[in-house]
Amino acid sequence: MLVQHQRNPFFVPYWVIDTVTRQGGKISDILELSKAREHLSGEDLACIAALNKNAKQYFGFDNEQTLLSAWQYAQGDWETFRNHVEPMIAMVSRTLEVRLFDDPELFDKYPEPFSVKEVSSEILLVVIYPGHFAQVNAAKNKGLLVRELLKLFYAYDGFGAVSSNRLFDTYICNLAGSIG
Repeated sequence: MLVQHQRNPFFVPYWVIDTVTRQGGKISDILELSKAREHLSGEDLACIAALNKNAKQYFGFDNEQTLLSAWQYAQGDWETFRNHVEPMIAMVSRTLEVRLFDDPELFDKYPEPFSVKEVSSEILLVVIYPGHFAQVNAAKNKGLLVRELLKLFYAYDGFGAVSSNRLFDTYICNLAGSIG
């Protein structure tokens, strides 16, 4: 019997990747809260949490479960998340707005709205670049993001797994909305 692992997106702001690699860490360290804390500030961790917790608002689909499952595996990470990261989520919303969604000045440095990196058999790390999900480009780039993730899910997991994915439901609803 073939066991399939369904992959899920895990969103991170672009500066987190730069910070982790500059400090000699691996990108996959971001998925383990205890390792991520070695490289990132509490504000950075809260930005990651806010990006995933509010993914429906930012990208059009719910992603909170991926964040919670990624950061709960290691013993003690759940308490660290609840006590140190979660209380800061509300405080970093303005940071995300300014650095990620309202900053079109970095278009030249980051011409693509996102990049996807496979970091585990269950997680696709989605790096979000500044300015591309602001009001002007939001709908177009949300659609691009959903389509790109669905293509990757299809390549890795096959049609059956993709058609049962919550992201596929979002895609179908968006298609229906654009037709009607």
